[in-house]
Parts: sequence; structure tokens; C-alpha cells
Amino acid sequence: NVENELDGLKLPEAIHKLNPSEFPTLSRSRKACRKGYVLLNGSTGRCIHKVQNGDIITLQERCIANYGPNVKVNPQLPFPYEIKILYECDDLALVFKPEGPPTTTPGGTGSYVVNVKTALTSFITPPSPDRAC
Repeated sequence: NVENELDGLKLPEAIHKLNPSEFPTLSRSRKACRKGYVLLNGSTGRCIHKVQNGDIITLQERCIANYGPNVKVNPQLPFPYEIKILYECDDLALVFKPEGPPTTTPGGTGSYVVNVKTALTSFITPPSPDRAC
């Protein structure tokens, strides 16, 4: 949680003050924000965001080689997260989305970015061919 002395600071300044060993310079903290490794209240934090007392800052870590929030990957590679199927039928699939990957590819990326929507084809069963529409 953001403390009173950080209230009103831009996000890179706040994470620099909160964790100077990991972010020894403002440049390094700005880079972490630009790469999408910093969340502010559960959403991707940007360099222009100002923190307020009570905000929650989360640092995402790479836990799988060659994968980060905005890393472009080869679509032939397996999805680096497990998606839990809670319920599935021909008309509906209820899934538990893991924290980290985007639900859909961000617009304007121009290339493949790993996302849950495209990965679902590997996790759910296609509808039966005799299904009445």
C-alpha cells in the first residue's frame, strides 16, 4: 500500500523510493513501467500515473523464460500458463484466467502477443459437429 510520504508522486518515483535496491535509478523504474511490469491497483501502471494514499503497487516478475507482460512470442509455442476450465459445454466455457497475460492482443501491436483468447483453443473442447444452432 502507498504510504503518506509517497502520495502524489508519479509511479516511477514511488517505486524508486519504495525499492531502491531493485530500482536504483528513476530510469530503471520508468523502464519497468513502460514494459508493463508494474501494476497500480491491478491495472498496468504508466509513467504518468500518480499514486495516492492507499493505492496498491504490484511488481510482476518473469517466472518463465522469454515471457513478460508485453513480450512477443511465437504462436507455435505452448501457452506459458495453465488455464483452469471450471465448466464447459457446446455453448459456453467458464474459465479461470491467470493473472498476467492479456485477455486479447492489444490493438496496434502489429505482431503476435500471447493472450488468453488465442490460447483457449488449446484448452477447451470444440463443439460437437452435430450441434444444432
